[in-house]
This record gives sequence, C-alpha cells and structure tokens, in this order.
Amino acid sequence: MNGSSLRLIAVLRNGVKRIKSLFSEERHNMEDDRILLAYERIMEDSSLTADLVDEDAKVLLSWAEDEVKRIIAGASRLEPEVAERIISQKLSYLRRYLRRIGRQCGSAENPAEMLETLLVSPDYPQDEENIE
Repeated sequence: MNGSSLRLIAVLRNGVKRIKSLFSEERHNMEDDRILLAYERIMEDSSLTADLVDEDAKVLLSWAEDEVKRIIAGASRLEPEVAERIISQKLSYLRRYLRRIGRQCGSAENPAEMLETLLVSPDYPQDEENIE
C-alpha cells in the first residue's frame, strides 16, 4: 500500500467514526425528547398526585422521573416500532400505578411511610413480560 491509499483509508475511517457519532447523538437526543415528553405528560396529570401533600407528591414524581428514564433507556436498543409499543404500554401502566399509589397514600394514616413502602413494591413490573 502506498501513502495515498493509507491516507484514503484514514479519511474513510474518520468519516465512519463521524457518522456513527452523529447517529449516536441523534439517538441520544431522541431518547431525551421521549423522556421529556413522557415526564411532562405525567407532570401535567394532576390526578396522579391530587390526594398527596406537596412533599409526598414531589417524592412520587421524582420516582416517576427515574422510572420514565429507565423505561425509555430499556427500549433504546429495540426496533422503533417495537420500542414505541413497549414504551407506550409501560408508560400507561406507570401512570395507572402512580394514580393508585397517590390514592392509597393520600388516605393512609402515615402517607410518607406508605409511599416509601409502595415505591419499592414488587407490584411494579421491571420488565416487558410483566406489563398488564
């Protein structure tokens, strides 16, 4: 191989790295957008925290934000159509779960303690197979 062939190979490799980097950034930005939209939808639904005092609502919403991130990150390696379906199912279930927790804790004798217990509950699925 001569010098110009080696330079061409180096240029091509750099181009491939740049393209991979752009796709990676695009995927990352898409994930960020999905997280933001999903979390905004949760934040805008006052029925999820209507029965809670502000401090308990903040705890619940903070936990929900982490769950939204986990759900979307977990689907990032799937085909887009499959990812959308799974994300939609999981976020729908998450909202129902948040509403149920809010109601249960709001009527509890010690809402903060019950909230802490329910947020580590095995009732909440951590994988695709356990979605309703």
